[in-house]
Amino acid sequence: MNQHEILKEYLTALYRAEVVVSDNPSEPLYFNGADSLTDYRIHLLDVELPAIACLRDIRRKEEEDNVLAVSVREALLELQTIFGEEDGHATHRYLTITHEGMPVEREYLDATERELLEEYLRLQQASFLRQKKWFESRKIPLPFPGTLPGNDTDIAEIMALHLHTSLAITPDNKYRIKEFILYFCQVWNLPAEKDYYTLISHTLARPHPTAYLEKLLKELREHIELLDRKRK
Repeated sequence: MNQHEILKEYLTALYRAEVVVSDNPSEPLYFNGADSLTDYRIHLLDVELPAIACLRDIRRKEEEDNVLAVSVREALLELQTIFGEEDGHATHRYLTITHEGMPVEREYLDATERELLEEYLRLQQASFLRQKKWFESRKIPLPFPGTLPGNDTDIAEIMALHLHTSLAITPDNKYRIKEFILYFCQVWNLPAEKDYYTLISHTLARPHPTAYLEKLLKELREHIELLDRKRK
């Protein structure tokens, strides 16, 4: 296979998350057509290993091509929105679950099925993270070299301010929101691995959900008062 075909096969393995619930007690569900967890491990490695050489070649080429480097980072951000974490559980943007051809919600799976699905999703996500590391050593310059000094809850308040007020025009689709969060983290040099999507919900459910924003507003008022005094 040529490089394009190899990468397409690997990307297909990452984008697919098709679960079929079975009535087989020894194998309660099948993931992406695999007959077992072991079978899926083998399949994933079978498409991942050839992709490594392709990705390393792209990594070398982007050293001399900043446009390519930026495009690769944008593609990685898109891929990163496929995988996530919500309330301690692995998620997949395109996860589908069926039983006898009928759709099934994840929460209706029994404990054994949920645990097995979690293992499949973790394997898939781990594969992506292994390949993403090839591109982490080169830092692409960002337009602003600063960051936000608050803790995770403080930052979640600021994200909520963007997402749930008229401050900015932002998406309302769950996965587009996650993409916005990743871009927000990139611009402000924040760790994108944190589950800010869930953290925002937890932050807004606190007894005092705007504590940090009120602190910032107080600081701004003090600065305005200082400017007023200087003008007199």
